[in-house]
Amino acid sequence: MINTPNIIFTTEYVAKIGGKYYFVASEMNAVCSIDVQTERVEIIGSIPEEAVFSERVCAKIVVWNGELIFVPMNGKKIWFYRLEGKIWHSLYIKNEKLQRKVRQAFIYKDKLFMVGCHYPAIICVDLITEDVKYIEAPFKVVQDIYIKRDLYGYFRHDCVLKENLLYFASFITNKVLLFNLEDFHWEYVTVGKSENGYSGIAWDGKFFWLAPNDKTYIVKWDGNKLYREYPLPFHGMNKKILFLGVVFWNEDIIFPAFRTEYTLVFHHADVEKCELRKEQYLFYVVCDDNEIICGDENGNISIVTNKGKRYCVRCSIPENELLKKLNIPDEEYKQYLLNKFSGIVRENGSFGLGTLLSYIDTGDQKENEGIIMKNVSTDYNNGKRIWERLI
Repeated sequence: MINTPNIIFTTEYVAKIGGKYYFVASEMNAVCSIDVQTERVEIIGSIPEEAVFSERVCAKIVVWNGELIFVPMNGKKIWFYRLEGKIWHSLYIKNEKLQRKVRQAFIYKDKLFMVGCHYPAIICVDLITEDVKYIEAPFKVVQDIYIKRDLYGYFRHDCVLKENLLYFASFITNKVLLFNLEDFHWEYVTVGKSENGYSGIAWDGKFFWLAPNDKTYIVKWDGNKLYREYPLPFHGMNKKILFLGVVFWNEDIIFPAFRTEYTLVFHHADVEKCELRKEQYLFYVVCDDNEIICGDENGNISIVTNKGKRYCVRCSIPENELLKKLNIPDEEYKQYLLNKFSGIVRENGSFGLGTLLSYIDTGDQKENEGIIMKNVSTDYNNGKRIWERLI
């Protein structure tokens, strides 16, 4: 057996229920819980019918009625896990083989709404009857633009719910989708310059804030026709800019860095009170208890309560626990490690391209989106993750 350190997981979302936190590892099909008091991460199982070494099976977990709902990213179905009794059941959705399906989902009046990232529909699931509806029309309007820029997807992370209206900023256009959750009526509202696209939207109680995609201006919008653009307080970056989105928390507007140099904070929603933080994240969300939950590419998860108390957990799993909890055969695990460290890749096999790219050590090499870096680090916890190739 190849000697390895503890397995370090990363994730793209953490959900809270009953005082515990849950996530699905990005690198493989492992469902984990976090106890912040003991700082212990435990594998509780895996999503059924998906291979152990599947990547990004789920990028969002929704909590409802004592269940965890695993929204499919690369997974094929919607899976429900009842904590009491540890019971799994699933719902089928059409076009199940489509990759990078959904990043954002939420509950409204016992209905699950899943807004497509690369999936060209809003999927509405009645959680009482389990009827499924597909609202495809808003995606058809911008389909031609999507085809030209299909690396990015239609919509990404952040949205705003105001009463029965959903506000979701387009990643590929300068438009905000307004969607009525009662009657499914929808319309696009143009906000900002024609070349704009947005990675997220937040509401501070008076104004909307839109995070830029590849552009250097943040947009503040009144929800009607008036908007104002603010240049980023750092310039001269000879690379694309991508924030994870934008959140409003404790009177601050926060633009978490993903593929840009700084996380940007407007204290008290005031652009004159700006702070730059040398921090980057894989996810950054506000949960229902008004806690900030965020994680980085090194497997570190931070939880900040609304009173400012911080918990920090490293998502480290002992190798023997991984093998036992996921019932991984010894030979299959050996092959997984050999593939990982040798650079042998099968896109649709037991080991995906994304995992290899996640552990590439770029060293002093310059970023070049047209070249796959070739120096693979055997310390796979320290390699720079090329997540921009997977967005």
